[in-house]
Amino acid sequence: MASKKFPPSTMRAWQHTTTTGGLEKNLKLNASAPLPIPNSSHHLVQIIATAINPVDYKPAEVAILRRILFPRIATPCLDFAGCIVTPATGSSFKSGQLVFGVSSKTPWAGGALAEFSLADTGTTMALPDGVDPVDAASVGVAGVTAYQSIVPHVKKGDRVFINGGSGGCGVFGIQIAKAAGCYVATSCSTANVELCRSLGADEVVDYKKGSILEALKASDVKFDHVVDNVGTTMELYWHCHEFTRPEAKYIMVGGGPGVGSATERFKAQRLPSWLGGGKRSYTGFWPEVKLEDLGRIGAWMKEGKVKAVIEEKFPFEDAQKAFTKLKTGRTRGKIVVDVASETYKKAWTDRIQTFDRHLTLMFTALSSRYRDVVAHFRRRPARRQQRKTMATDTHPFFKLPPELRHYIYRLVMLSSDDNRRWIHTARLPLLACTRRFNQDAALMFYCQNMFRLEWFIGRPSLAEVWKPSPEKFGLVSRITISRSSLAYNILEILPRFPNLWEVELHLGQGGPSRFVLLHAVRELLEKIERVILVLLINHEEHRSDPWDVLRNEYRRGYGDVFDVPDGYLKNRGMRLEYHAPESNYSKLRALGTLRLTFEHE
Repeated sequence: MASKKFPPSTMRAWQHTTTTGGLEKNLKLNASAPLPIPNSSHHLVQIIATAINPVDYKPAEVAILRRILFPRIATPCLDFAGCIVTPATGSSFKSGQLVFGVSSKTPWAGGALAEFSLADTGTTMALPDGVDPVDAASVGVAGVTAYQSIVPHVKKGDRVFINGGSGGCGVFGIQIAKAAGCYVATSCSTANVELCRSLGADEVVDYKKGSILEALKASDVKFDHVVDNVGTTMELYWHCHEFTRPEAKYIMVGGGPGVGSATERFKAQRLPSWLGGGKRSYTGFWPEVKLEDLGRIGAWMKEGKVKAVIEEKFPFEDAQKAFTKLKTGRTRGKIVVDVASETYKKAWTDRIQTFDRHLTLMFTALSSRYRDVVAHFRRRPARRQQRKTMATDTHPFFKLPPELRHYIYRLVMLSSDDNRRWIHTARLPLLACTRRFNQDAALMFYCQNMFRLEWFIGRPSLAEVWKPSPEKFGLVSRITISRSSLAYNILEILPRFPNLWEVELHLGQGGPSRFVLLHAVRELLEKIERVILVLLINHEEHRSDPWDVLRNEYRRGYGDVFDVPDGYLKNRGMRLEYHAPESNYSKLRALGTLRLTFEHE
């Protein structure tokens, strides 16, 4: 794309005209493919990233389907995250807005493995604030499949078994089932057991160590719902009545033309059990992408209940290697192709460089040293009348699309590492530049960051150390309270933040005073969605189960804090994680941490 015209008339796109010998061997990079022309039901989108799925190559590799359904020159891939270039007629989307979803409702009209693509209005959703576009690109087919194969068929408290928990659909399925309030068991190989547990699985069956069927039959759990993401045989279905309830459903997601004979599938779906059919409801599955489902998954990602699991991210030039990797069948989560490096960033950089030198200064400062921004505005004339005529709202930076401005704000203001949280005394220079900056960015800064509150003996009062307006206190949703402040004014701290969603309390190594404080604030914590208690514990290389440690070392000091389900916070799920000190600190006998999370299921 040598021309600086935006959008350009041509683009780079991976295309195929045949799939004989495998799609990846026939993909060719066309450096001058024509830009697609949108119609009234499609947006023109600049692709930032795309994720690949089995559906992107399996139908194309069936010769008759390739010949009948696919265009002569086809571009694969459905999942995408990108930026609106030309919105569809009547759409509420604006040029420059970040979106994600599925480019088409049919696999033979993908097109997302290119620098620009058309996206169906019925399958394109606005990207939630705070969600990385690359993560959102992995949702698409796998996320919607996981959602629709589980959520419409279960209720809170149901028990779900997911066969294949570490693949693209599985990693979303575990998290979505947990977000829906279900007990989740899953299967995977030995290498992926910890991954599945970290995603929330209550029970993990390692198929490398024995038969999945025998393990499920030996379990005391009777499942209400089964999702089969593997589908290599029908054996698990024919025996599923041995580990499920009578009303349970069995949904085959991983099944294709070669899964069981046509006779077997007909028997499972159509015949009653007394004529040789199955003893549980059997359903094949094909997702129908709906905006409300994409929106629900996006909201869970924003809330932290669902996260993307990306096995590997390939550069755009290595798209063929991405398909080769997917075909191994040994991926953990999703495979993503990054298309943005040569398109999105360059195109927007070219547009920014057309503004005057003031915009260049502003963009550089926002991206790296935002203190320069403060100095830039302080150098302006100080006389009141002159300040009134500056018209900072018309500065070229504010002419950028809102989505691009907000993306820059996120780079500057949001910490992606929970260990680098904003301290309560922090002043963000960007918010002090102009009123317009404050209006644009304050909500994001206060709502999405975790604030670490620390008090010391000489300054115990919250009002003395942090003096934002009452409205700013109302915006804060996440705080961490250190053990140094617990003993002084926790009863003062919590009521000052009326809209808290998450509170993390550091209790040190416990003791009677901590127990008294926990019970003193129980009523306040009951109103908060997520409460995390952090305890310090002596680290040992071969420490036993963390739950045993809690019962043995902390139960006497904390009473009913660790009882389930009628313990410290009523009707909450409890999750325990143990974090050992880093290897260098382990030699010095440093303390490990136990993180006990109470959260509404």
